[in-house]
Amino acid sequence: NEIESAINVIKSYLVQDDQNAMMYSKLGTLHFKIDEVSEAIETLSRSIQIDGSYQESITRILEILLLSGRTEQLDQFEEYIDTDELVAENIYLLAKVAAENESYDDAERLYERAYEHLSHSVLFMTDYYYFLLEIASKESYSVLNQLILLEPDNIEWVHEKERLALERD
Repeated sequence: NEIESAINVIKSYLVQDDQNAMMYSKLGTLHFKIDEVSEAIETLSRSIQIDGSYQESITRILEILLLSGRTEQLDQFEEYIDTDELVAENIYLLAKVAAENESYDDAERLYERAYEHLSHSVLFMTDYYYFLLEIASKESYSVLNQLILLEPDNIEWVHEKERLALERD
């Protein structure tokens, strides 16, 4: 609960070792906890510049960009992210950021990549479905059918299927 003290300890450590991606990640998370969003983004960006495959930093910064409505700031550090090393959850977050930035082709490619690993997740599949609806993709019907299999008791999906069937006719 002593966040300010923890920030000071990490900063003093970073004076001695300014190449520790994990410490920059921890510092960025602490800044975000006390609502210092700009500092959090800057610090997490430094972490990613040091190690572009450090998943914890990538997760944190993508979540912060989405939560704070600053998705356009992705450009600042996107070149440092090793996209080949991303875990599925971070591919998904990156897809959400791309969609927010209206980079629909990139978002679609990322959603498809994340789908390979997250097709069992109701949260992911729901987001993916609504994204496909937004871009008017024919794949939305297939994803909706998978959502019905994942949540057979969810009446919303049944109504949604009926709505789509009426639109197709």
